[in-house]
Amino acid sequence: MAITVAPYAGALKHLLSGVSWETDTVKLALLGSGYTFDVAHAVFADVSASEIAGTNYSPGGQALSGKAATPDGAGGVTLTADNVVFAALTASDMGHAVLYIAGTVGVLTDPLLAHIGFGTNPVDVSAEDFPVNWRSAVFVIAAS
Repeated sequence: MAITVAPYAGALKHLLSGVSWETDTVKLALLGSGYTFDVAHAVFADVSASEIAGTNYSPGGQALSGKAATPDGAGGVTLTADNVVFAALTASDMGHAVLYIAGTVGVLTDPLLAHIGFGTNPVDVSAEDFPVNWRSAVFVIAAS
């Protein structure tokens, strides 16, 4: 399964405009395979019709924990979080996930940060832990 990750158009603006990565609620929601990524989608309401329903899945997804923002010493910052596990999940036809800020940022409610595509084959799980493991960071914002 080839995983793809892409930021939504407003992601950097949100992260640099008063959002506190460490204290604001950032969530990961799972979407069905029928969702089509559109970089111009701005808020969770733009994608929520594609959100999955399943046993042990709460609408809106799961909040990230263990978030940290670490300056790199060159004007950039690395944003990290603990891996997310949807425990004992039963769901079918999962194809995507979205990362978003839960709450109001400026005039937007629940602005989107990033899209994660699970590849071409939908994912089905039955009472299984479904992990979303970050690599070394969730976001890296580099100074130019």
